[in-house]
Amino acid sequence: MAEAFFFDKLKNMIAKIVKGYKNLFLSAAKMIGLLVVCAATGTVFVLPLWKFAMTAPEAYSVVVLIILAAAFIFWMVKKVRAAGARNSLRNFLRLLAVAVGFAACVAAVLSGNRILAIPALILAVILYGVFSFGIKASKKEVKDEA
Repeated sequence: MAEAFFFDKLKNMIAKIVKGYKNLFLSAAKMIGLLVVCAATGTVFVLPLWKFAMTAPEAYSVVVLIILAAAFIFWMVKKVRAAGARNSLRNFLRLLAVAVGFAACVAAVLSGNRILAIPALILAVILYGVFSFGIKASKKEVKDEA
């Protein structure tokens, strides 16, 4: 009776060890399989693009720029539809005021006219205030305004 109990315990322990190693090897096999799938997918996409970029760099640049421009236009149209035309124009003007003001300050400093950077900065702040607080937003508000 004691022998049967011992062999049952031994049998259970061996079954647990085998099950543990089985799970370990299955996990390793899944990881290796995922690595192979990622490498194959990367090769399928990257090698033709690399070949295209090496054989015709100008055409590749044009194609990439067209794709990026199309994605940007699609994103902008989606944002304008979500926010409404008035809010989109308001956000664009705020961004433009900051960008032009910053560019004017940098240009003034780099050209040696540091004193002109101060009025450019003040004008940019005033324009930003007009576009942010002077123009009322439409009722169609967006959560992530610029």
